[in-house]
Amino acid sequence: MEIKLSFCIPTYNFGDFLGETLESIISQAGDSVEIVIVDSASTDNTREVVGNFQKRFSRIRYCLREKRMDVDTDIAKAVELAQGRYCWLMSSDDKIKPHAVGRMIKELDLDNDIYLCNRTECNFMMEPIRDRLWLSKETGDSVFELSQRGQLMDYLVRTHSIGALFSYCSSLIFKRAKWDSLGYNNEFSGTGYAHVFRLFSFRKSGCSLKYVKEPLVLCRGDNDSFLSGGKIKRFLLDIDGYRLLASRLFAEEPEIKKAFLKVMTKEMRPHYIMEIRSLVNDEAEWAQIKSKLKEFGFRNLVIRIAEALGSAKLIAPVGIRLKEEIKKRRYRDAPNPP
Repeated sequence: MEIKLSFCIPTYNFGDFLGETLESIISQAGDSVEIVIVDSASTDNTREVVGNFQKRFSRIRYCLREKRMDVDTDIAKAVELAQGRYCWLMSSDDKIKPHAVGRMIKELDLDNDIYLCNRTECNFMMEPIRDRLWLSKETGDSVFELSQRGQLMDYLVRTHSIGALFSYCSSLIFKRAKWDSLGYNNEFSGTGYAHVFRLFSFRKSGCSLKYVKEPLVLCRGDNDSFLSGGKIKRFLLDIDGYRLLASRLFAEEPEIKKAFLKVMTKEMRPHYIMEIRSLVNDEAEWAQIKSKLKEFGFRNLVIRIAEALGSAKLIAPVGIRLKEEIKKRRYRDAPNPP
């Protein structure tokens, strides 16, 4: 039977979580679904976990790297090995909801180039907290032709998070043939966003994006592997990655570039900038960060307030703790999604 959908999973030392990811897929996967796993030379029990699931589900393809690679090349390798007409990128600690495969198989018959679904954010134990929407609440299931300037601008205006700019892999499903036709851009290796460049490059030959408002993915919280280098490095991963994307994708479209960069101001709230300022001790480094924030469209007033409070290094931690406590209470009081 033709493979319609390939789940492409890059992983490294996530053996404690990968089993839940695989279980959520194979429990609803039919004959038209396969799973491709690229293991970046894990040193934990990942290989054994995959082997156990291969006994239950024959359409798991496992590639074990001889040495650790970056996530960009691992994603590219997983899609290269895939046989499905469409590929669904998946983080190896997330899960899909019980009905997600059936929903997406039906959607694929509409033949759009990219599908973007929303996610349900969970705590570390995968207990649902809230639904996260990438576009405005008023936006229902919609198709956007991203190669058309007006529709792309409309899409960017509706965007609430860089999740809508393809930052969250587990929300992304796309045509493999179109992906393959573009090739890999080595300039983005190690940025974490090579896949974003490739997907937005679909615009060269026309690109229909179907926004699926329903959250189809359960996202594990408090498990960001990119934080291993510290919060400043994690912050710069997004900032530098999207600056590079904007300059390469929209150099000849200044208004689109501005709107694209502006999305980051919706993603990073003032308290986050305040926290980053409190962690930066080198004034020259902070001057560079401040210049980048202005390039994204952060208001001078927001930067100045965050800078003043963050520089105090006493006020900032109090504000951050207060924010986290309010967040915990809101999550605790919110009803779990079905």
